[in-house]
Amino acid sequence: MRIIRSISEDEMVAEFLKAEVNSDRFSLTILDLLAQTGIDKNILLNPNLKDPIENNYRRQLLTKYRGYQQNSLIFDHFPNDIKWFDATISKDELGKVMYINWDYWLDVSNGTRLPKFVAQKIKDGKLPEDKEIMRFKTIANAMRLGIKVPRLILIAKDEKAKLVVLEGHARITAFLLIPETLPNDIEVIIGLSKKLTDYNLY
Repeated sequence: MRIIRSISEDEMVAEFLKAEVNSDRFSLTILDLLAQTGIDKNILLNPNLKDPIENNYRRQLLTKYRGYQQNSLIFDHFPNDIKWFDATISKDELGKVMYINWDYWLDVSNGTRLPKFVAQKIKDGKLPEDKEIMRFKTIANAMRLGIKVPRLILIAKDEKAKLVVLEGHARITAFLLIPETLPNDIEVIIGLSKKLTDYNLY
């Protein structure tokens, strides 16, 4: 892992929402919330991080559908002192990143929580072609065509601890389906906090 610079919470939130507004799993919920307030989705696709009103709106949006800053859903017992960084990880490190401790990811990975393991099962034809698996393959095919995808958002207790995906489970699985197309250094956002020991999904 190579830390490049410290970033704000606002940048992390903006990247999180930019990724999920285009997700077939979350986009309808997000677009509905935007419609209720009459806000155009450009606030997510082209965020102005210098605008405090925009930043506050994005935090509220992430709170409404993901439980951010409310100790609920994916952010249940999430540390309040986490520091965010723009960073890069190597291909080797990417292969060791883990899914969150969630039932689906435990099941599909045979308890390993390793996207690398799941990607290999898909390549070997050992997983049924359900909606989730097709999602991974669709992202991988888009990447082969040169389409840029949002950065993964990872978390760790410190720079030497295990890395876990907070946002980007489908993308990391897709990455590992086509590792030969990846650069040697993969751009990511990383959040660090010793308090992640209290976060059940870590």
